[in-house]
Amino acid sequence: MVEFETESEIVSFDGRIISRFRARGLSLHFHIRFVESVEITSDRKGREHWLRINLKENPSSDVRAIPNQHVSLETIPQAQAFVDEVMRAIESR
Repeated sequence: MVEFETESEIVSFDGRIISRFRARGLSLHFHIRFVESVEITSDRKGREHWLRINLKENPSSDVRAIPNQHVSLETIPQAQAFVDEVMRAIESR
């Protein structure tokens, strides 16, 4: 299992399921079968960073977009470890 914390969420991956536990609101859970990729994106100046979870297109799903999660500069190493682990699991499927 790999996880990291942001200001408002705990994001984890257990080898099959990506979970985003929010301080407020609903938690989100996605099986990697429905995930195309995960990545850390940055603004043009490289000052702001976000975790982006890209879902596969699924016409029968009502989930179209997942809000990007802000990642602080201090948590980028943990977020990158998360991304690497998820991508390894996706590529091995």
